[in-house]
Amino acid sequence: LNGQDIPIHRPLVARAGDTLAFGAKPAAGVRAYLAVHGGFALPRVMGSESTYLRSGFGGFQGRALAKGDQVLLHAPLPPDRDLDALQEALWNQRVYLPASLGAKRREHIRFLPGMHWDEFSEATREAFDGGAEFRISPQSDRMGYRLLGPALSMSQPRQMLSEAACFGTVQVPSGGEAIILMADRQTTGGYPKIAQVASVDLPVLAQCAPGQTLRFQLIALEDAQRLDSERERAFTQLQDALAPLRALLA
Repeated sequence: LNGQDIPIHRPLVARAGDTLAFGAKPAAGVRAYLAVHGGFALPRVMGSESTYLRSGFGGFQGRALAKGDQVLLHAPLPPDRDLDALQEALWNQRVYLPASLGAKRREHIRFLPGMHWDEFSEATREAFDGGAEFRISPQSDRMGYRLLGPALSMSQPRQMLSEAACFGTVQVPSGGEAIILMADRQTTGGYPKIAQVASVDLPVLAQCAPGQTLRFQLIALEDAQRLDSERERAFTQLQDALAPLRALLA
């Protein structure tokens, strides 16, 4: 902020005319998230203020931000607020982030068997769950990650009707290169599904960059549900812990 390094996971006061900049070489991950008090004042499309670039709607005029754009705030701090005193009060608050919510890399991305797991060859299943390396292709985006690695094949290839797909579904087209569906995925797909990434590992996966290698590890449904429940409890704990911060901004 204004050329000075600032910590993450802390509330900071930015004044009119201040400049917030992101480093060219992030310490970890490929995406950063900026939480603004009250949120940005943007029109809601289908209940969301986010942008869907591929179709050009939502967010700010349905496009990526460009130099000179101005985005208003829902709840800017009142002009008569003592910002120095507020910043000191915010800084003196102690925020403890539950360990399960911290940014960390995993040796394996955990997954559940997909709808068609048993229809893939034994060699394919062993490769996918056996520590084989898959590299994220440069032809990857928020719609899907294409994986380069061992060719994946079904025991008996067949045509199938399109069916529902979701965030983390791993599809395998006829070429044998897997595609992990990401946040901007389509809602249906007609390729066989070899796996479903456990929801607890989706944030880790979303921070992976093209060129990075992935390994996968099969886990039981009960373990995936337990991990997801633990994450939800951690978010609830964090929500409760931030009550004093919200009180300062009220």
